[in-house]
Amino acid sequence: MKDYYKEKIRMPIALRNNLFACLVVIIDGTIGLFLTDINIAKVFPFLFAGIYFGLRFLLNLLSVNKEIDIIFEGLKNECK
Repeated sequence: MKDYYKEKIRMPIALRNNLFACLVVIIDGTIGLFLTDINIAKVFPFLFAGIYFGLRFLLNLLSVNKEIDIIFEGLKNECK
C-alpha cells in the first residue's frame, strides 16, 4: 500500500517544485522591472501581469501543498 501512496504523491511534489521555480522566475522578473531606468508607465502592463501571475502561481502552490498534506494524512492513517 505504501507504493500506492508513493506513486500518488510523486506528481504533486513535482508540480509543487515546478510551480516554485516558476514563481521565483516571475518574482525576479517583476523586481527586475522596478530596477530598470525605463519610465514606469511603459512597464506598468508588465508589472501588473507579473504581480497577477505571481499571485496565481502562489495560490496554485498553496493548493498543491494542501493536496500533498491530505495524501500524507492518508499515509499516516494507513500506517497506524
